[in-house]
Amino acid sequence: MNQMIKIMLLATASVTITRIEALWDGVTVPLTSIDGLPVPPLDVLPPVNQPWFSKYNLAGVPVLPQTSNKTGTAAPIYANPDILACKKPTDWAISYDDGPSQYTEGVLSNLTAAKEKVTFFVVGSRIIERPDLLLKTYQLGHQIACHTWSHPYLTSISNDEIIAEMEWCVKAVSYVTGVKPRYMRPPFGDEDARVRGVLVAMGFEIVIWNIDSTDYLSGPVTDGALSNPSYDQKWIVGNITSFINERKGQQVPPAQGVISLEHDLYYTSSQEAPNVLKAVKAANYTILPVGTCMGDSKWYSNQATMTATHTTMATATKHATTIAPAKLATMRPATLATRTPGSSATESQGSGVDVITPIFSIYFIMILTILSIYTLVA
Repeated sequence: MNQMIKIMLLATASVTITRIEALWDGVTVPLTSIDGLPVPPLDVLPPVNQPWFSKYNLAGVPVLPQTSNKTGTAAPIYANPDILACKKPTDWAISYDDGPSQYTEGVLSNLTAAKEKVTFFVVGSRIIERPDLLLKTYQLGHQIACHTWSHPYLTSISNDEIIAEMEWCVKAVSYVTGVKPRYMRPPFGDEDARVRGVLVAMGFEIVIWNIDSTDYLSGPVTDGALSNPSYDQKWIVGNITSFINERKGQQVPPAQGVISLEHDLYYTSSQEAPNVLKAVKAANYTILPVGTCMGDSKWYSNQATMTATHTTMATATKHATTIAPAKLATMRPATLATRTPGSSATESQGSGVDVITPIFSIYFIMILTILSIYTLVA
């Protein structure tokens, strides 16, 4: 009997420790509803909501068949993107896709240390898992843009499914931060004239890139090792450096700047983020968020023109907003604080309301209780 009790206690302790480790990875209390609506299942197409579909005028959207590119086995279809590069040849917009994840914190720390601002194209399903990390990213003054709800190939889904993907992403961002992104990036850069038409009808600025770091080829970390063991994370900064050298070697200087693609979903990106920043700055580029490098200070559809320009950390925290605090309070969960972007007093702490410490305390007490009982039955 005592042996059985010991096994049960050890199993309970193991589960408790696993949950604590998850919290250290940036997982906070996940959202269960947004504006009173149940959160859709993560990482699958969200349900279509007819009122959302009918509020957009899609009369001018080209009628094209959906592709069969649902699994990534076919090459993405690229349309002429609205935004491919920064306007000025000396500007460089670094962008991160697919977060927030357990590695976003490391990327943010590197950016803060370097006193730089970038753009994060976030996935709605990841926001649900780590709302506090999204809030922190916004509060540090980075641009938040949408990367859909479940990361599908948009050419493979219907018009109303595209709308649902984008509406749910915007709703998740707005519920956590209070702002509604105007900028988006199609997953895999996959768009055609139909997809572009739907997104433009929804009021989005579509952003692609002109340099891919290929960090995604590393794959996720499994059991402490990269899923692609042949991948060398130094290839990330190597690709960036090669691109810089190619631009330097052009007989006719480039007329436009750079928008680079990285992912805060991967361990490798977090590890190489400082080296990428150093390489770009060493080449005398000015690092900016996408919106800023396009001369657009209105990153969010419900936010007044932002007053900040790219300077130092001290002055880059002056983004102005006309969203009333009372309005913000109703748009966020009670566990998330209402603070403006870049507020320096507590910006390194995530949300203003500490939801993690009480949870750690509960788990710590549980561990002590388990150990005490284990000692008694030993």
